[in-house]
Amino acid sequence: MLARFKTLVFKTWIKSGIIYINDIINNDGFIYQTIILEKLMYKGNWIAELSKLKAAIPKEWLEKIR
Repeated sequence: MLARFKTLVFKTWIKSGIIYINDIINNDGFIYQTIILEKLMYKGNWIAELSKLKAAIPKEWLEKIR
């Protein structure tokens, strides 16, 4: 079975240096909202974007990073 990959592009996140999921995960493997807020230069709509990001991550990955 072929894996389906989803690509998300949030220009404000990229400009803020958030490129990979690893950029927003803390040492315990959790997506850490404080890291996102500290890095984002423009914080408008970040909650909706984070929600989209979490929905795009495969369930198997989420189980490993939680």
